[in-house]
Amino acid sequence: MQQRIFLFGILLIVSSLIAACGEAEAPMPTPSVGYELGDVLVQTSFEDAGGFNTIGVDTLSFGALQFGPSGGEFQAIAPGGGYIWTLNNENHSNIVMELTTEVLTPDDPRAIYGVMCRAHPADNGIGYYFLLRGDGYFGIRRGTGDQLLPLVNWTQHPAIRTARNEVNHWRVVCIDDYLALYINDQFAGEARYDWLREGRAGFAMNGAQDTILGIAYDNLTIWEASLTDTP
Repeated sequence: MQQRIFLFGILLIVSSLIAACGEAEAPMPTPSVGYELGDVLVQTSFEDAGGFNTIGVDTLSFGALQFGPSGGEFQAIAPGGGYIWTLNNENHSNIVMELTTEVLTPDDPRAIYGVMCRAHPADNGIGYYFLLRGDGYFGIRRGTGDQLLPLVNWTQHPAIRTARNEVNHWRVVCIDDYLALYINDQFAGEARYDWLREGRAGFAMNGAQDTILGIAYDNLTIWEASLTDTP
């Protein structure tokens, strides 16, 4: 009987170790390349529109479609049910973009918002989209004009802050065929896709049906940039 108890105890310990190993967190991703910053192309804290198109800024009713400067930030407020965006008025090619965002409306895991690079000047939805979701996931998409197709599937990342009024710091890399996203100084994901070579920066959002989504964008800097071999 003592031998059986002893063996049973060993089995329990081994099982516990196996379970512990199974629960180990996957290693965080790392970028495959690095980048080097060049000249500053755009820098604004949105005391004015900062070169972005404005929509409905004279409307006083919260919940109506509004994109524009307010209180030193660029506020994007829109009813849910589909993607809405606004673009900057300058074309760019190879850039790194940094900015902050803050969710102004109540927490909603279905809310989607983010930034665009190389968006088509015709304002037709074509471009690269870097997106966060209200449940702590991120994704990278390419917009074809009538749909968004995944370059990086929705992926959970611990650096993403999801609560109302919490600030997320973004760094978007859009150089040659290389696209990457950093959130709160942590690398999130990357993709290679050789399609668009130039276009405009933009802000995009998509709230759930029958909701209002509000996002504040601020402290935007866009640099010229080039890739390096060392991450």
